[in-house]
Amino acid sequence: MKNIQYTLKALALLILFTLQAFYTCAQAVSPKEPMMVNAKITPTGELEITPSKTSSKNDFDYLAGKWTMRNKRLKTRLNNCTEWVEYESTDENSGPILNGIGNTDLFKTAYNQVNGTLYEGLTLRLFNPETKLWSLYWADSNAGAMDPPVVGSFEGNIGRFYCKDTFNG
Repeated sequence: MKNIQYTLKALALLILFTLQAFYTCAQAVSPKEPMMVNAKITPTGELEITPSKTSSKNDFDYLAGKWTMRNKRLKTRLNNCTEWVEYESTDENSGPILNGIGNTDLFKTAYNQVNGTLYEGLTLRLFNPETKLWSLYWADSNAGAMDPPVVGSFEGNIGRFYCKDTFNG
């Protein structure tokens, strides 16, 4: 009888530790809050974004100057990939332009280069004083076209930017 009780207790502890491990793993990969905190898709399919109360034309002022950065990105997007690629880049930010409602970045890296030519990207950021939303536009030397903007704002030191996007199609 003691052996059965000991076995049942051991089995109960094993189940408890297994459930706790699964719960801990689930917490580690699940977002702590909804992904679209201040945005939603309307019934007509439009993206509706609400600016934070603290959104300001000064939100990106900290980027002004020249930077050398260590980047990290997934090797493949939206493919359950867990392999990261790391590379260096430089960035030169204009600081405030257009009376303080915009700024630009020029990004350069040997990663993603074509025919030995450095990969370059340009970001144009514009703040709309009426909507209190930032629009960030991107163009790069491989595509030669301006992408649709990601739009959003900062809440404290967290920026939330959204766009409707098409990937591989």
